[in-house]
Amino acid sequence: MINRNTLDRNIDALYLSEDFQRAILEAADRDAIIAWLCWNDRNGCYTDEDCEAQGWKPMPVDLAQAIMRRQLEG
Repeated sequence: MINRNTLDRNIDALYLSEDFQRAILEAADRDAIIAWLCWNDRNGCYTDEDCEAQGWKPMPVDLAQAIMRRQLEG
């Protein structure tokens, strides 16, 4: 059984990988991009549930990609 700390370190390593980040952006998989955004900015409002709570529409994939690119450049 994998303990939580090991799992968190593996996820961090994956999400920090430039190759993985590029693959997420190129695939334009909305769920994968939003998962990365939530990991990278835990205080952000990215999930459908968070957007709904703010009275916003769900984030479209092109906006999620633009935000991810901006955070990677930042």
